[in-house]
Amino acid sequence: QEAVELGQSVESLIGIEEVASVLLKSTRSGQVLAGYSLSDDRDAIVTVEISPDRLKASLGIIKGRGKGKPLDLAMVSTALSGHRLKGVKVDKLKADVIAFYKGKEAELLQYPLTTGKEPVKGKDRSIMFGVAFLPEAQGKEYVSIAEAAPALSRVARDLDEFPLAEAARVALVKKGQEVARFSPPSPGQAGVDVYGASIPAAQGNDPAVKVFENLKVSQDSMECEDDGLLLIAEREGQTLARILPYRDARISVTVAEDAMSASVDLERGYGLGRDLTLESAQEALKQSGVVAGIDVKELASALAEARDGKQVSGRQVARGKDPVPAGGYRLNWITRIASGAAVTVRSDGSADYKNQDRATIVVEGQPILELLAIGVEGQDGLDVLGCAVPAPKDPNVGEPPTFDSSIIDEQRENGDRLLKAGMNGELRFEKNALAIDRSWKINGDVGPATGNIRFPGPVTVSGTVLAGYALVAGGDILVAGSVEAALVSA
Repeated sequence: QEAVELGQSVESLIGIEEVASVLLKSTRSGQVLAGYSLSDDRDAIVTVEISPDRLKASLGIIKGRGKGKPLDLAMVSTALSGHRLKGVKVDKLKADVIAFYKGKEAELLQYPLTTGKEPVKGKDRSIMFGVAFLPEAQGKEYVSIAEAAPALSRVARDLDEFPLAEAARVALVKKGQEVARFSPPSPGQAGVDVYGASIPAAQGNDPAVKVFENLKVSQDSMECEDDGLLLIAEREGQTLARILPYRDARISVTVAEDAMSASVDLERGYGLGRDLTLESAQEALKQSGVVAGIDVKELASALAEARDGKQVSGRQVARGKDPVPAGGYRLNWITRIASGAAVTVRSDGSADYKNQDRATIVVEGQPILELLAIGVEGQDGLDVLGCAVPAPKDPNVGEPPTFDSSIIDEQRENGDRLLKAGMNGELRFEKNALAIDRSWKINGDVGPATGNIRFPGPVTVSGTVLAGYALVAGGDILVAGSVEAALVSA
């Protein structure tokens, strides 16, 4: 009992039977019992323990007792020398061991000698999609089409594990297209064990991805193996991916530049995609504005060929209604219109600068222009966009000139017309308009700039009539300057 009170554990003491036997023997022999150890026999033990991950080293010391081998400090040095530990604080260790050696404690267990540096695992890899996902509503529409397709069970497996309705993202993809890449592996940060040796760090985990069909996964990327719909779902940290073979039929409409015809390029659908139908083709034409002249029979024939796998390109399926050209008048000039030239050519080929071709002089009643009626009333056409195409004029038709009251318009029974001079004067034809000036005003001299003047009405000259030139008028003549050796007659 006293030994326990002094700090000894019951387990470290000899048994009661042994104590009783020793005391009985001492009593019977009459010998004094002194220095008899009540402790159980145990040798001193010094151990160095290394954790399985080599990140911790600890010292264990158990003092000897009873008749066992007592603790010797050299045992500690011997135990430590068997391990080449790094980072041990020797001074502190020495002080703590000596204090224990001198103290009453029987055991020093799990004494920390040194710790290593734990390696840091690399960052987990991530998956980065590089496709353009459809808007949610449009994606759901495509999924609904695929779900309703009779061939779905033949092209998709494990629909119970990955139902199409679970797809959160949908994209249209092409065979051979890279749809996603994985981030590069991260090596992490190496650790150091209690011996100072490097502990390699584990790389980050690969993304949790499960593919179902038509996708090829490599170390770095995910690639399509078919044209179709890419469906992506996320479930409990795992990415589910599949590609359903899918391509809607293609209907491309081209309207001619003059809008008088429309043609189509057709390509049949693939997999679970929507196929070519007459209704879809008619809707495509409508969306392109084609509403008139559609040849339904030709369109149906083109669709049948495309569904059979034949190439259909540039097939004309709509034609507008051509307009009927409108008639008009052919112009027959009776009076020659002056060219405005400052010279005329004589019959012998010589130049005549006095008799110039600057003015067209007419007298009252003189025929000027015949308008000969040709053709019939035209009829507008209709292009494939439903717009009217105005009837063109006959190419032989000319545009009749406009005219004022100085011109007489005679109508003939056959529809022809004759334009005649309504007075004497100079006939002017400018910008397809006819008019007659009754008088002629000359700014300057009658000379080389004007040539000889012969006019059936009054003439006013602001300058001089130069020598050698003639001024003959059918009305009054007023010359502001002088008249040289010239002919002036009114």
